[in-house]
Amino acid sequence: MREGWYNRTVVTACTVTLYRYLPADHGSKVWDCKSLRGALALVLRKISLSPLQEPNFLTKMVNKFSLPNLLPSVIKPPGERSISASAAKLRLLKRLRCTLRYEKRAWESGAMLVAGVDEVGRGSLFGPVVAAAVILDPAYRIRGLRDSKLLLPERREVLEKRILDHAVAWAVAAVDAACIDQINIYHASKLAMRNAVMMLAPAADHLLVDALRLDCDLPQQAIIHGDALSASIAAASILAKVERDRMMRDWDPVFPGYDLASNKGYSAPKHLAALRSFGPTPLHRQSFAPVWQNPVPQEVFEFMRDDDAEINPELVAGTPTTNIA
Repeated sequence: MREGWYNRTVVTACTVTLYRYLPADHGSKVWDCKSLRGALALVLRKISLSPLQEPNFLTKMVNKFSLPNLLPSVIKPPGERSISASAAKLRLLKRLRCTLRYEKRAWESGAMLVAGVDEVGRGSLFGPVVAAAVILDPAYRIRGLRDSKLLLPERREVLEKRILDHAVAWAVAAVDAACIDQINIYHASKLAMRNAVMMLAPAADHLLVDALRLDCDLPQQAIIHGDALSASIAAASILAKVERDRMMRDWDPVFPGYDLASNKGYSAPKHLAALRSFGPTPLHRQSFAPVWQNPVPQEVFEFMRDDDAEINPELVAGTPTTNIA
């Protein structure tokens, strides 16, 4: 009886103390019995208890008291596959319901023109960050609105047409890579969203913004995961996503080799390999680490030579001519 009480005390102490010594990624890590024994051994040393009191003490503690069940949010059963943080976020977004409840609250408070605002391209290495603002018609429901990341490209384009046809107002704005490098991506994202709001006609009198507060005097609400919860923000995310994807397809033949039509400028393996081989283009975000860490000189593209020739006829093939007396 005394031994059982002691063992349970040890396990309880280990369970409580284990939180302090878990790695930062414990939320997505699979803890099988072997890795759990290692963690418990560390904890026991921290609380001055010897894990060698009897043979296989840690294994018995794990199995006897089903320790993984004591920490269901941290420790997962053996055999369950770990997932990345992005995959875990997508799972969460799929469980959220995209409705008009935030819009209805704004309408009930007296607002008439409620705009949803969102941006895309924040994590891209290439090109602009694009934002959109959309004022939905309360009398017309557009079915199928949800976070653009959860929609297939074909579905996004169908919904884009419906939004453009039936929205009270919409606007799309972009901030280019040069500005992003000057003011950083956070402020560039807010600037793009503010510009989109300012372009709305008729103007909005209330804003629903995905996670951020904008530098404007309009009443606004920042909603975490807003593009998965608010229909207006979801509509904005769809317009911004479709427009930016269209830009990337247009730039793909201009900068061949970077696979922009496929990866949309994000850190895909082929894109990173191209950066290592060819270096960044003038439209890459030079302040982003995967870009500035590549020392390869920028490639001179044909259209750049044409622009130089128009400005200075003495530039031939990118090299100034020298007059010899």
